[in-house]
Amino acid sequence: MSKGKHCNSMIDTDELGWFRHQLRDWSEGRLRSFPWRGDDMTFYEVFIAEMFLRRTQAEVVAEVLPKFLERYPTMSALREADPEQLADIIRPLGLQNLRSQALLEIVDAAESGLPQSVERLQALPQVGHYVAAATMCFATGEPVPIIDRNVDRVYQRFLGERWRGADDEGRLALAEAALDVHAPRRHNLALLDFAAAVCTAREPDCMSCPMAPRCASVST
Repeated sequence: MSKGKHCNSMIDTDELGWFRHQLRDWSEGRLRSFPWRGDDMTFYEVFIAEMFLRRTQAEVVAEVLPKFLERYPTMSALREADPEQLADIIRPLGLQNLRSQALLEIVDAAESGLPQSVERLQALPQVGHYVAAATMCFATGEPVPIIDRNVDRVYQRFLGERWRGADDEGRLALAEAALDVHAPRRHNLALLDFAAAVCTAREPDCMSCPMAPRCASVST
């Protein structure tokens, strides 16, 4: 793919390799356990989980997802859902009417089933790049980086202006350079959990952070 704004000058493969190594070491024994992280999850189940995780705490999704999948275990079952019953099941997630409408729009658009590529998933209504990339990585192991607001915060703090000064394409290229292509699923899960446990939005734990020696936000 082509590189984004000033991207070639901002990519330091040694630094991002160091970041990748530190993240891998940190993740040993620390990855959280959630229903959608199981190896037996189907592509559809992972996709639904990622849709639910938008703007919703993981603990809430963990309560709703099993009930949802019991009622709607497949795309075919979801296609036949009663809108009011669907909204009632996902009510704890908040914005239930908008969320149920989005799900029904997706099943209408995906008549032959969910497509299995980032680009084609992202072309569905209400599906952004994060949901598409996360679904492909976690469901199929495709080596694609994920960037949500939490991952963005980690990279923004670690890379500083090199991240903030890049456009979307440039940030994606930086995340691609940092990705562990041999274990992309573990890498992306580690990023999410690192953001939740150490590089938090408020009061990040910089004292115990393994990235601190090279972190732009610590050194400035």
